[in-house]
Amino acid sequence: MLIHIRHMDTGELAPVRLSFDFREPPLKSRLSLSRFVSGKETEEAASPPFKAGNGERIFAQLSPGRVCDGLFRIQVPPPSRDDITLVISPLSSLARDQGVPLVMNPAIRARPLHINYTGINLGHFRLLYISPESLISRSFRDDLNALIAGAPVSMLIIDNVHCISEWGHDFRPSYFRIPQVMKDLSLHSPRITTLALTAVPGEQVRKDIVSRLPDFRDATPPVEKNLYRPRVSFQVEAVSSPAEKAVVYEETLRERIPSLLRSEGLFPEAPPEVPAYHDPYDEALGLSETDTVQTDTAGAEILSVVTRRSGPASGNPHVLVHTSLGRSLSDWLFQAARHGAGENRIHCLRIIDMPTDACEADLIRRRTRVPKCSGFRCAFDRETLCDYGKQHHLIRQEHPTLADELREVLVTLDRLVASYEGGDNPVRILLADCESARRTELALYRLSVIRVVELFFIEYREGPPAFKVYGFIDAVEESAALAGLLQYLKQNSIRSGRTVEEDDPAQLKQPAGELARSREHHGETVRAVIDGAVGEGRIRHYDAYSSLFEDTARYMPLILRRVHAAIREMRYRQLWNLKEYVRIRSCRYLNLLTRIRATEEEWGCNFCDRCVPDLNFAGHSRTPPPEHHTLQALDHRFAEWVEKNDIPFDTLTADELIQNEGGFLYNILNRAHQVLEHDPRNLKALYLVRELSPEPVRELYAMDLMRTASFQLTTHQVIRLYDTSDGSPALKLDQFDLLDDEYRAMNSRDGERWLWQEAARRSLPADRTRMLGARMVLNALSTTDLSSHKEKLARLLKEL
Repeated sequence: MLIHIRHMDTGELAPVRLSFDFREPPLKSRLSLSRFVSGKETEEAASPPFKAGNGERIFAQLSPGRVCDGLFRIQVPPPSRDDITLVISPLSSLARDQGVPLVMNPAIRARPLHINYTGINLGHFRLLYISPESLISRSFRDDLNALIAGAPVSMLIIDNVHCISEWGHDFRPSYFRIPQVMKDLSLHSPRITTLALTAVPGEQVRKDIVSRLPDFRDATPPVEKNLYRPRVSFQVEAVSSPAEKAVVYEETLRERIPSLLRSEGLFPEAPPEVPAYHDPYDEALGLSETDTVQTDTAGAEILSVVTRRSGPASGNPHVLVHTSLGRSLSDWLFQAARHGAGENRIHCLRIIDMPTDACEADLIRRRTRVPKCSGFRCAFDRETLCDYGKQHHLIRQEHPTLADELREVLVTLDRLVASYEGGDNPVRILLADCESARRTELALYRLSVIRVVELFFIEYREGPPAFKVYGFIDAVEESAALAGLLQYLKQNSIRSGRTVEEDDPAQLKQPAGELARSREHHGETVRAVIDGAVGEGRIRHYDAYSSLFEDTARYMPLILRRVHAAIREMRYRQLWNLKEYVRIRSCRYLNLLTRIRATEEEWGCNFCDRCVPDLNFAGHSRTPPPEHHTLQALDHRFAEWVEKNDIPFDTLTADELIQNEGGFLYNILNRAHQVLEHDPRNLKALYLVRELSPEPVRELYAMDLMRTASFQLTTHQVIRLYDTSDGSPALKLDQFDLLDDEYRAMNSRDGERWLWQEAARRSLPADRTRMLGARMVLNALSTTDLSSHKEKLARLLKEL
């Protein structure tokens, strides 16, 4: 039995998903190992499918770039006629991707089943799809047994397994129950084959999944490096308003591209109509209820306009049009390689509504990637938001504010207290609707991190559906909360803290620890949320349980922001890099390729709007990018040092890389930018970007480096980076202010002395210099035998 797993690239504003194609290959296919594409056998030879044996556990991350032809094959042992293949997957995803009409709970049984499921028969193959939210049903085990009715389960497929990770899209704590489901199934079917699959990219997602699902063999295909396609071309049009974008869209698709492709024999005549332009952000941001459409032209699949959220068109298009700043540059490269396979002619067009010059200047001045616009209003007098601003709003929308998430946790806690006060044992929370159930589930999971609750299920059998919560305590026990918090921080670490990996609970609560910093940074927000929720009557038990609410609120910001803050930083880096790509003057294909592999900067594709501005490509030669030992060696050095997090950063190795590869600095810079899109705290990539970036953006990258280094490096290493950071006096002052922080590397005797000396050298205001000097003296006194005055000295230091 072969399982064909295909990418479903659902547009720029939604993540990729997987589509399954279950089939028993014919004898000819099994003997010749020929490839199946879209259900039709081809003559093209293919590598053998990945084989999974009885009882094996396989994980595969089939993200763009790893399966560039869109097809990954897994061969599993053929099931018998009585076997069941169990698939854990959101049923909404099944309805979209498989085109299967769903009937929830279709079987009539003596008692109701509290599982959302659908059964599918493909010949004699029996598939049972179960929604992940069913896993937190208290009666799940009994209901599943009733559904299976004694039939053996030969295979378990965990679709969208990224939902088990907060770093993936659509995090669902219900996926944490999957290991128990696997254990239960193995008791009944010892030789069950288990596949855990996702199409969501990211190294952090992969590591998190593997850590939560141990004993899985990682079958993730390597990232494809040979992505050059001889008949792929690129074009970018920068506009300054939605109206101008619509005009350029119409003109380009109706006249310029048909003329280009007609010269290559792909258009017999001009198309009579083109798909109407629709702003891809309208639906995503709730600005319009009208969905966009995708139209075939002249009865042929010649246009695939990627401006909508539902599935893509079938077949291989000749034109891909992107009308937003969604997704990343590497995704665009992978998409072009996938559609351009097999000598297919593909033209990739991106039309971008760019920020104003005033907005660009403001971003550079503030050394940030986050624009000022808010409330769907431009801060620089544009009538409408640009694409950069719309993407910024989309990022904010997908990652709720700290205040919103904290309020949800505290309101859920109040409902637990109400049940506890009412004498319920265990305590319970009635379900209102599916959406509120999802929010409550997340809130209960976050309370479980600090051990306020231990375990929760959804109970259907004892009255109305409700969350049943076990192990609830009406106070935050500090030792248990710190242990749970430390475990959470380690699970979700991307080296953003100075000593998270070495911390123990006692160190975590130190005055200069992460918990203290989080409390200080978010203190005003926490206070406003508590006071507002109490004033609105959403928290009714505050007076009697004030310590419980206050302690919970102090721990929550570090949990709520830990992952969200890093994901937002990754998204803004991708957004910034896309914006900068619009402005480049060199070959567009070269810029894309160097994010994955090294090539020579002098190479040009002669097939993009930078190499041939008039789009008349037909008469130009197309030479593939060079491949030789020097470029391969550069790729190897980069992968072995920069991209490996277990190798520590040092400036000597970084400077040697820059000096030894002087002819390929363009490659190093683009590759470093690519690394930071998925690993924003990578000091090696941050240093390379600071050293190689041109003005005026170099100061932005210099602040990025100093911000991360001040948490991860020693005092003397940070001072060296500060001394080697060229820039304006304003930049040096901002960096000095950044380091003058009790939670960063300068919080030491040597650090305090350096801050005082640097303040004097830079002639900072006398009051500030004297304060730094006084703090240095107090630090020195605190190390002497003045035990009776220790507490007073500590208080004075804190006040200073």
